[in-house]
Amino acid sequence: MSKNIYVILLSFLIGCIPPSSSIPGPKGDIGPRGPIGVQGPKGDKGPKGNNGESVPSELLKELKNSLNNSNNETIVGTLAYSFGIAPRITGFSYLTSAGKVFKLENKNPQKFGSEIKLITQISTDQKFVSFGRTTYGDDIKQLFTAVSTNGDIYISEKLDSWAKVATIPLSN
Repeated sequence: MSKNIYVILLSFLIGCIPPSSSIPGPKGDIGPRGPIGVQGPKGDKGPKGNNGESVPSELLKELKNSLNNSNNETIVGTLAYSFGIAPRITGFSYLTSAGKVFKLENKNPQKFGSEIKLITQISTDQKFVSFGRTTYGDDIKQLFTAVSTNGDIYISEKLDSWAKVATIPLSN
């Protein structure tokens, strides 16, 4: 009888020991997502980045243009102009906040034109706020000025080419 107990006990122990090369069963479905945990502590400040000199100038120009055009472009000034004596060319010129100069040239001194044409763009990296004209020499000669938000002053005699001549010292 004591042999039987040993055999039963031995069989029970052997039956409970897992085999060393068991094959896992099939993978189950993914369970539901758990609740969001609490936010951890703020990390250390990272190292200082490059000073921007490594950015290609074309990319910087494109970014500046994008920022300049991110606000809607608006007309900031309009002027009447007149060139020459015979035949006299008259019309109107318009400056946009992005520095584009357009013209509406009259068909003749007594009949308005109807076609708007882009003449030039004064600068691609400035926002403009003012447009002016002054005449001299019995209204035969004229000088056009355009001013940007940072105080840069541009001049032109014929609206098609502009030169920066000065900067108004604005306080920040």
